[in-house]
Amino acid sequence: MAQLRSELNEVYGLCTYQSSTGANYVFINGKSGNIEQWRLDITDNGIEGALVRKLQVSSQPEGCVVDPTTDTLYVGEEDAGVWAFTADEAGSTDGTFIIEIDDKQIVADAEGLTIYNDGTVNQLIVSSQGNHTYAVYDLDNNYQYKGSFALTADDNNGLDGASETDGIHAVSATISDRFPKGLFLVQDGYNVDASYDDQNQNFKMADWRDIANALNK
Repeated sequence: MAQLRSELNEVYGLCTYQSSTGANYVFINGKSGNIEQWRLDITDNGIEGALVRKLQVSSQPEGCVVDPTTDTLYVGEEDAGVWAFTADEAGSTDGTFIIEIDDKQIVADAEGLTIYNDGTVNQLIVSSQGNHTYAVYDLDNNYQYKGSFALTADDNNGLDGASETDGIHAVSATISDRFPKGLFLVQDGYNVDASYDDQNQNFKMADWRDIANALNK
């Protein structure tokens, strides 16, 4: 397999995307604000890649995700908010600023991004690292804010909540009887556990039904 060498000095996040034509891509975010789009081709010798487009935001980005239903790339600019770009390699490199950090819905930094789409709802979720919450926006209704939620401590089971989250991922597919509506997975910056001397980071996951119920209250 050929080595793919980015032109970025420091990679600070990435996401993948498959277009309706079956083409595979990876978007690579640089700490400088530069973003590379690579097309990945599977050959007999492995995976080959080509740098097909460059995008940019003004300051440091981190999380990104692509909505395949609209071929839209969403990029989180940590100190500013969320941008939308076309994911089409032949499309414009100009982005649209869609969600601003307002210290209410999102408190800096804007970190991980993910999409929950079960065929009924299509929602963008943004990790609001500054207040340890996750803000939800309706992708089918002009990015309307649907509410925020947090993963809090479960003392009965000896679990702390999730805080200072970077990466997040939502799954809408059924995962056994335990998660019939999917789940939400987050990176927890501080794992507070009285049985350990240190407080290492770990990961937490939640039943999507609990999140949906919280948003609908």
